[in-house]
Amino acid sequence: MSARIGRALGQNFLGQTPAWYKYANAVFLLINRLMGWVLGPEAAGWLPLAEFIIIGR
Repeated sequence: MSARIGRALGQNFLGQTPAWYKYANAVFLLINRLMGWVLGPEAAGWLPLAEFIIIGR
């Protein structure tokens, strides 16, 4: 049962977007949490802007 739930979450995450885009977003979500803990909230607040620019290219 849990394998089906995991597969459904993976397929429904961001809909019909390419797999590389899904992986990039998942990695950036993890990086943001780590950097928020390491750098503090002010410095980590600029990371989503940089990530948006990188993914949007």
